[in-house]
Amino acid sequence: MVEYNSKIIRFDDHIEIIRYGENRIRSASEHNNSKRVLKRIDFDKETQNQRTFEQAYRIKRKIKYYCQANDFDLFWTLTLNDNKVNARNYEYSRKRLQAWLKYQREKYGKFNFLFLPELHPSSGRIHFHGVTGGLSPPLVEARYPKSERLIKKNGI
Repeated sequence: MVEYNSKIIRFDDHIEIIRYGENRIRSASEHNNSKRVLKRIDFDKETQNQRTFEQAYRIKRKIKYYCQANDFDLFWTLTLNDNKVNARNYEYSRKRLQAWLKYQREKYGKFNFLFLPELHPSSGRIHFHGVTGGLSPPLVEARYPKSERLIKKNGI
């Protein structure tokens, strides 16, 4: 068994140290065995909410590390047109995103990417936020479709 209270993550230009509030124990078999056995455990609502929060934090941290470890240079927000596609159906929306990515690769060559779905709180529509590296399509200024007015937030 190995006891630890911190984790060190090394990047090309810096290192990040995570300190845990209390010591953790990892058995030798857990360290060497990549397959985990999932057990169903019923938790009370407060415990389940805490576990969900912790899981979201871990996912957020993994995304951050993935972005830091790769050379991404463009940020994207992709919104599906409700008049053309069903933007409330996740599977369908994901397939449309995959088709768009495939088309971009065919047109501009291979590139790295990471896209995440987000559910719009009021409409329930799915849109995607993402980053790409090594993709150089011609870009145009973002404008509102009806008024053609330039889209700006905080002057940007």
